[in-house]
Amino acid sequence: MEKMPEFLSLMKEKSPVFSEAFLNVLEKSQSDGALPAKMKTLISMALDAAAGHSEGVRSLAEKARKQGATEEEIIETIQIIATTCGMQGLATGSAAFKR
Repeated sequence: MEKMPEFLSLMKEKSPVFSEAFLNVLEKSQSDGALPAKMKTLISMALDAAAGHSEGVRSLAEKARKQGATEEEIIETIQIIATTCGMQGLATGSAAFKR
């Protein structure tokens, strides 16, 4: 994980055994498998947008770009968010363009 979110850093400090297990599962679930890691990141971005987490959307969009996602792929992901989550999903998804 490039930069650990603050909430995970705090959990790692308070519960290192749990955090290590969780981070191992997270790493496995986000790596290449039947779905490429980039696609998993775009899915995660969509789920964060659906949940209203704009900071997560921004962070995951940057991660997706580093994994090779094009602006067109990010735009299409946001379009899916808009059609499944409505205006709130679109508004939150737009955080992908804030750098």
